[in-house]
Amino acid sequence: MARYSAREERWIPMEIKGVRGYFCDFRIDRATVPNSFDFWELADGDSDGTPCRYKFGILVNFFGTFITTGRLPVDDLEYGEGYINSEDEWGFLDGSYSFSEIEEMEGCTKSGGLRFCMDRNGKEMDSDGKTK
Repeated sequence: MARYSAREERWIPMEIKGVRGYFCDFRIDRATVPNSFDFWELADGDSDGTPCRYKFGILVNFFGTFITTGRLPVDDLEYGEGYINSEDEWGFLDGSYSFSEIEEMEGCTKSGGLRFCMDRNGKEMDSDGKTK
């Protein structure tokens, strides 16, 4: 199964259960997303175009990839997944962004020609998610 670089795709703002993030309908290579972002894959019910659950990795009924600096609730701790129970719990927002634009909007800055983000503990991270 092919995976794509987050930096080469366009991302659509999306909200799930009140948590804002960014959506791409491709399977994204996790290694191309800094650790300062939570990485989720979404599944739809029966390929009906409506996401119904999210978890670390989706094999069947893949809907897309969702990244966020917020925290999505995990409904099933055993399987590490959350459920989207109604149309009111998710939606697309306006816009389309490159990954570089997302990094800037989410608090990543340029420093010495390199791109750095802050992790959840306020430590600087490079764009590969490594703490500086």
